Amino acid sequence: MYVLGVGARGGVSYQMMYVSTDGGAHFTGPTLLSTAVNPGVIDPVIGRPVMDGVAGARNDLAFAPSADIANGAPSGTDATNRIVLTWTDGRQASTTSS
Repeated sequence: MYVLGVGARGGVSYQMMYVSTDGGAHFTGPTLLSTAVNPGVIDPVIGRPVMDGVAGARNDLAFAPSADIANGAPSGTDATNRIVLTWTDGRQASTTSS
């Protein structure tokens, strides 16, 4: 079982993965997969990223992971078991004003 999410270490946000080989009774991890930057601009009023303005606009482009696994469903034939992970990342974002 894989659990993917976002967490922080030393003030830096990361995509993280925990793994269980016994159906979720025990987990190892987290494994830090990649740094991640929440997209948007921090609204000083509400203290979270926003995309469309300040004081209440919501950032729907979260930097939370989205995963898919090539498991050959439904039979599993020729499955690679490759896990593909994507997320929105604000690392290259720019701020403009008008």
